[in-house]
Amino acid sequence: TRGKDGALNLPGASASDKPTGPVGSVAATATPQSSQPAAAQAQAPSGWQVALERLQVQGGRIRLTDESLAPAVKLDLADTQLKLKDVHWPLSKPVRFEAAAKLLARDVKGAKPANIQLSGEGTGQAGAVTAKLSDLGLSLAAPYLVNYLVPQANGMLEGELTASWKGSDLQLQAKRLALRDFALTPPAGKAGITQKELPAFKLLEAGAVAVDLQKHAVTVGSLALRNPTLRVARGDDGQWMFARWLPGTASGTTATTAKEKPAGNTTTNNTTKAKALPWTVTLADASLVDGTLTYVDRLPAKTVFLELSALQTRVKNLTLDGKKPVPVSLSAKVRSIRTDPGTLAFDGTLMWDPLVAQGTLNAAQFPAQALAPYGMSGLRLDLLRADTSFKGQVRYASLSAGPEVQVRGDAAIEDLKLNSLISSTRVAANSEELLNWKALSAPGIDFSMAPGAPMRLKVRELSLADFFARRIINPEGRLVLQDLVSADGKGTPAAAPATAAPASAPASAPASASVPAPVHTASPNDPVFDIGPIRLVNGRVAFSDRFIKPNYSADLSELSGSMSHFSSQPGAALASLELRGRAEGTA
Repeated sequence: TRGKDGALNLPGASASDKPTGPVGSVAATATPQSSQPAAAQAQAPSGWQVALERLQVQGGRIRLTDESLAPAVKLDLADTQLKLKDVHWPLSKPVRFEAAAKLLARDVKGAKPANIQLSGEGTGQAGAVTAKLSDLGLSLAAPYLVNYLVPQANGMLEGELTASWKGSDLQLQAKRLALRDFALTPPAGKAGITQKELPAFKLLEAGAVAVDLQKHAVTVGSLALRNPTLRVARGDDGQWMFARWLPGTASGTTATTAKEKPAGNTTTNNTTKAKALPWTVTLADASLVDGTLTYVDRLPAKTVFLELSALQTRVKNLTLDGKKPVPVSLSAKVRSIRTDPGTLAFDGTLMWDPLVAQGTLNAAQFPAQALAPYGMSGLRLDLLRADTSFKGQVRYASLSAGPEVQVRGDAAIEDLKLNSLISSTRVAANSEELLNWKALSAPGIDFSMAPGAPMRLKVRELSLADFFARRIINPEGRLVLQDLVSADGKGTPAAAPATAAPASAPASAPASASVPAPVHTASPNDPVFDIGPIRLVNGRVAFSDRFIKPNYSADLSELSGSMSHFSSQPGAALASLELRGRAEGTA
């Protein structure tokens, strides 16, 4: 039993059992050993020796109570079995033992007990102990986790662990360790945490685990996570859901403890830490099977929602230092709100010191509109749909001088729908169709960006089919495209220029208004574009002028044509343009 004050009370111990006199009072009455004759000392026995051939205990029960927590923890070790063989004291020969018990909560009716088995043999110099666990519920540790985690942890631990020692060399090995049916559940009587935002998984299993405490080395043969579900969410207040999982700051206990630590031996402690051998961790094979990851961000003006399902990942020969590239593969179905799922797959290598990722990327019908609020926060645009596909090679490296990016492959954007958020009254934003197309194909993309070098983009050809574009002059006489960039980066349109003054008003424009814009001087680091021929098929352009009275509108339809290859490099030939179509349905 541990009392409310944290003191450990063992069975049979009481205040009367504690010595009342000085510690050295008994020794003071004994004759000092040095005053005895040398012959007597030589004949003195070397100490007690005990030999026990066999000891067996059956049907025992051990009650464990911890009153330092509220409510108190009450556990029972029931059906205790203990067998000892070949016991010798001093430990001149290995002792063999076996033990077993069932661990359960004392006051919980119908709870399934955990099975614990121990076996081994050894002396103080060498030996080995094996522990087997099954059905050990995490709920038994709930009272100890309440100060660190608000949701309640549920799941079952099982496995087999062996500890072996030889002198100062201690090693741990595990054939299998597993946590199954894990789930965090909302705490009873507390609002603000829902089940759908809490993680869960079917099985987390580790095999061939070895820990060398002397060499500070950990090796794991395999690590598998099956059927995990995780929802990562941020509210409109900017708070991530993880913050609600943690209890409030403790009332100074941690700070007080830190202050009460003795200041002595600081140099010695720092020296010991500096000389400590760093830990190394090696993971031979890690896999994630059939996972679901949901991402929700309500902080942007438009909620971001992206879900990865049927998620499969695999990593081999992983080390925590990340200094060597390791093989990585990933595949998943991807969807956003009200869209059919697309697919995403990556097969390549990854390292993170420095961060370098490269490999083959294959994405089909990826809902790019889901991430648009991050890249279009300063634009008055609403991307409703953009099914994006890419197949090719990618590489990203985080270098000290800056990022290095390489992309080579074929890309396409299908079923694009883009609206403008422009209000003619500038009071409320109105959504109006601005651009859409059926398919944009861009095979043969070659993009590179590196520190100290110009950005380069080469596209073998572009093809745009079944497209629509709208061009509008608003009642203030401004082209709507001029208001698509917000002045404050938060979606507020830029202020319109003052309306033209009447003809009778005196001209007051400053002389500087007639100064021509500065001419750009070519630089070796200017971006280089090299675009192959562009083909347009079956397009339509709607033009509206809402400034003049009466308003005027005209439609161009059945637009088809092409533009030849063009480049931004000096001396490149001008591109030729051919365009055919109908104006207001006429030839």
